[in-house]
Amino acid sequence: MEGLRQAGTNFDQNEQPDSGINRGYFLPDPNSFIGGKEQDLLSMYLKIRDALTYRITSSRCEPLSTQHWRDLLGLGFVSTSRDDTLAAKRRSECKAKLVEYLKDSNLQGHIDPSNLHIAPIVWQGRPLTLPISDNIAQEILWELFEVNFRSELLALDHMAYKLKPEGFETAEGADFNELDASNTEDRRIRVLSYIPHFNGRLIPESLHVGRTGFASKHLEERRLALWALYRVMQTWTKAAAMTENMKTLSPRLSLRRQFRLRMCIWPNFALHFIIRLTM
Repeated sequence: MEGLRQAGTNFDQNEQPDSGINRGYFLPDPNSFIGGKEQDLLSMYLKIRDALTYRITSSRCEPLSTQHWRDLLGLGFVSTSRDDTLAAKRRSECKAKLVEYLKDSNLQGHIDPSNLHIAPIVWQGRPLTLPISDNIAQEILWELFEVNFRSELLALDHMAYKLKPEGFETAEGADFNELDASNTEDRRIRVLSYIPHFNGRLIPESLHVGRTGFASKHLEERRLALWALYRVMQTWTKAAAMTENMKTLSPRLSLRRQFRLRMCIWPNFALHFIIRLTM
């Protein structure tokens, strides 16, 4: 597809974001587990996974920088000899954050942040021993990719969807659909429930989900998943308003800002992709 070939042509992934733009991750970036210490990083993640996944179920959850995730996952095996270094300061801040995550998820009695080396390593309800096999590592990384995608979709939806006023369902002459909501939490629930293979969940209920929806081998199932995503994007009225001004604004914007504004065109791209799949 011509659109896919041209997508991101002018996008430089090494270019730094504008001040105030959060380019963090809701769960660790799967790429962070590549390049050494994979076993240590994976085992540490599994030790605190329940606390981290509980954290992101809140609509107030903010993504964390790659550096923060590295420091957090390094708590289990990285140590510093001095307390007055920048690394030691970051480590202390991460340890305090971990205590907060454990307390919020009611897991503070199950994991001792001061003795992470003895915390159990558990995946899919089964205790593991090191080394973690390649197959299980693949499952863990798939879940990280999937949860980050769903979380980022909700974050984008929060930016692009304009909430309805309270009582919009009963207002005279009201025009709304099953995706409309008057508060953030209700909207999150509606979006997660509307895309079939999400099943209303931010965290996939099983690994089988990785073979359904967008990744299904059945064309009809993929088409329905993409159609649901397109219908969600159709409600992004804030993005639609930005699209109207795109042609006028583009010559005056940097390539970075143009790229960010192109999120407004995604609904049309999604529809084009769906039509091509059904041909």
